[in-house]
Amino acid sequence: MKEEILINTQLALFFEQQIPRPDELIQGFNQQMNNIFDKIPNIMPIPDGLNIPDVPIVQLMSKSNVHNCNIAMGRVDFFHTGINKQKFSDIKDIFLVETEKLYSFFSQKTPIKRIGFVTRFFFEDPEKSRATATLLNESFKNLFGSEILDTSIKFVTRINILDFEVNNATFVNSYTAKLPNILEKAGGILVTRDFSTNPMQDYSKKFDSDGIKKILTESHTKFNLDKIAHIIWP
Repeated sequence: MKEEILINTQLALFFEQQIPRPDELIQGFNQQMNNIFDKIPNIMPIPDGLNIPDVPIVQLMSKSNVHNCNIAMGRVDFFHTGINKQKFSDIKDIFLVETEKLYSFFSQKTPIKRIGFVTRFFFEDPEKSRATATLLNESFKNLFGSEILDTSIKFVTRINILDFEVNNATFVNSYTAKLPNILEKAGGILVTRDFSTNPMQDYSKKFDSDGIKKILTESHTKFNLDKIAHIIWP
């Protein structure tokens, strides 16, 4: 059975009210996160009055390259990158602690209306495009014939986790990975599991740190990586 390698995992918090000066949060936020961001931050200068809620104004990074965080006026995206051949279960406990601190800090600045929990995994396979194409039926593939050069699949359902409507998205792409200290350049498959609360719903009055933790924990049980791998490599 093919085994996954964790690329990174990400928690996005979407603000109910925009934060006009994300740069003013750097020191307090880094203290909240136990000063894990020890590289000089990148700050994008913007003209007064420019409304760009999703564009990162502040980029925070760690020297280890394990942690980075993008803060925009309308959202924050926190990333924890896998090292060596980690699985999500290897970092789950620390990631839950980190995201609890993340939510605690930003929910004091503005209500959080929506979240997105995205985790990316790599499976090595030199016949990456052909392996991904096993998820397509033969009749569809036979329409086009010849050699398969690239394959990308997206599948989205809606589920309920606790009292929240969640879009459960799976992306499967042929991919070439370069993983420090593991793979210089290897072909394979990138599987992305994305659990995001319904963007049409404002959950700012329902979210709390315990609820966020339960959503992440329950989503983890629904990764289904072993089942996906079994279908691709029976």
